[in-house]
Amino acid sequence: MPLNSVPATVNVPALEYERLFAAQNAFVDIGFWGGAVPGNKEDLRPPHDDGVFGFKCFLLHSGVDEFPHLEADEMEEALEEIKTFDSLLIVHAEDSRTIAKAPQPNGNVYDTFLK
Repeated sequence: MPLNSVPATVNVPALEYERLFAAQNAFVDIGFWGGAVPGNKEDLRPPHDDGVFGFKCFLLHSGVDEFPHLEADEMEEALEEIKTFDSLLIVHAEDSRTIAKAPQPNGNVYDTFLK
């Protein structure tokens, strides 16, 4: 996944860097996903042409500062771009307002977490 590497896989140089390390450590056939982040719309097509499976984005903080989330309009712009070369966009579509209002989990008992 594009946010699980440093640098985040949001352009071809980062993809090449990730592949360099994977080649030395992977013993099975693997594939890569690119990232859709603010400001990289023009960087989406090249990783597609270089073989990524598709792209991933978040609509709220990803938990990784190097992989910022898209606003809804930025996601739509990324979708429009990705559509031009028939790729995929997988989206962490959590709504930050709903999450902010949700009760916080308390304790480490599964039933308590569900409540």
